[in-house]
Amino acid sequence: MAIVNVGVEYLTAGKYISERVPMIHQKRQIPSFVLLYGVKGTLYISDGGNEYAMSENEYLLLAADREHVGLKRSPPGLSYYWCHFFINAEYRLLKDTSGMEFIEFSMFKMPMYGAFPEPSKMHLLFHQLIDSSRTSGEYSKFISNNFLDIILAEITAADTPLSDKKESMLVGNITEWIKLNATQIGSARDVAAYFGYNSEYLTTMIKKTTGKTLTEHITESRIERAKELLRATGKTVREIAYESGFLDEKYFMRIFKKHLDVTPTEFRNTYAKQRMNDR
Repeated sequence: MAIVNVGVEYLTAGKYISERVPMIHQKRQIPSFVLLYGVKGTLYISDGGNEYAMSENEYLLLAADREHVGLKRSPPGLSYYWCHFFINAEYRLLKDTSGMEFIEFSMFKMPMYGAFPEPSKMHLLFHQLIDSSRTSGEYSKFISNNFLDIILAEITAADTPLSDKKESMLVGNITEWIKLNATQIGSARDVAAYFGYNSEYLTTMIKKTTGKTLTEHITESRIERAKELLRATGKTVREIAYESGFLDEKYFMRIFKKHLDVTPTEFRNTYAKQRMNDR
């Protein structure tokens, strides 16, 4: 993607680190845009009523002249890059049918929130941006503007919408990966991180294509694994729950019955009777 002059004016940048105390973002309304990029932990913040939980390798663009306010405290260890800047061009804030917000300016369209699949590149670019702003001389501001242009262009290129065919192929790959790894997946966020996408965006895409959320796909794959173990082994329900990816035996039993209308034990007994009748 060609890097274009998107009419941005760099103001200041840095890296926030909260090492020992919990942190909640201050309430404010400022005339500049703010780009955040998560390094460690999760920042809980609202931008004009839009609520976000920005985690590692995710970016968030806070709009100018809107109220930014912390939603709850982040545990110690929170860290993220930040950059304040102006947009010296006409811009629009838009929402698509899924509710995702975009900013559009100077023939440039960028999601306000998303994941960046190459964190090492983003770390390097922010370091260069911060270092350039500390350099004295008449070209310092010009260089900082260019680094900011590059960061925005990289984010936009990484979040370019997929074609329907590519989207269908991606969804197929993701659902197949879930089937193979469901017992090891902690949450939908783990799936998004593995494939390099924002979890909310990926969930929306999966739901649109399959009619089910990422969490539903994970749960169904775990249930299928549990059914296999109930049929083929004599392991206890507790053991099967853990081996299927469920951390709580009672929750597993409740979810199993919700999906199959029978308990794990009833399923096992029914299958055993069917086998005897088939002989």
